[in-house]
Amino acid sequence: MFGTILLDCNLIVYLHICDELLLEQTRLRNADFVSAKNMQKKIEEEIRNSGLDTIILEVMDRKKVIK
Repeated sequence: MFGTILLDCNLIVYLHICDELLLEQTRLRNADFVSAKNMQKKIEEEIRNSGLDTIILEVMDRKKVIK
């Protein structure tokens, strides 16, 4: 299951998961990649339409690197 929770806020921090990692995660969860990709697109559309400031963090692999 993929989804989103958006509370009343003035800033969005969005974790954009690359296709390769998204495919890996859908396989691990026995989920449909196309559905997950459609959910990702819907979330991105809602973020754009929100008009809120957004920080986008690109998630390329499972490594946890914070800078």
